[in-house]
Amino acid sequence: MKSSPLRLEQPEYPQISVRAIPRIADELIERPLPVTIKAGVTYDADGRHFGHLMLRQLDDSYPYVVEIDAFCLFSIDTEGCKALKRPFNPSSVGVNVISVLYSGARELLAFVTARTPYGAALLDTSIIEASDVAIGFEEDKVAEILSKIFGMSDEQITAAMSVQSDQTPVAKSKQRKKRVVKE
Repeated sequence: MKSSPLRLEQPEYPQISVRAIPRIADELIERPLPVTIKAGVTYDADGRHFGHLMLRQLDDSYPYVVEIDAFCLFSIDTEGCKALKRPFNPSSVGVNVISVLYSGARELLAFVTARTPYGAALLDTSIIEASDVAIGFEEDKVAEILSKIFGMSDEQITAAMSVQSDQTPVAKSKQRKKRVVKE
């Protein structure tokens, strides 16, 4: 077993809301909850990146209504990623970060609901795909991030940026502006 070049700091859960719904049909109690997710990662030139996940199950015909938000800061060991000889790009890293956050939210939900009227809430083990994760970059730093963090050549950067040149920003903040780019 090798150590991961992806370094997630302590995940945080600023919102955890679980409400048991009375008088649920027995056949729904044992089923996994159908959740939706909204997820994204934002890459910064300083090497401290941000991942976020919003997990929701708002259909009150199921045993629980759930809202969980999860966040984490993370960094990437570029050389360690190259040594793995696996796809290494903003999307593949983003998928891994969100998969870790989803797994943590899934376990947290099971723990929180273990002593509720219907027992531990179940979520399916899900495959997070690149299309499930919004990718953002610190504005005016996209080329620097793709080069420094992901080791892309100038040609690869030009190709990646031309694909998404018409995209609008995913996130903007007063401190750092972000822009979406997918490879």
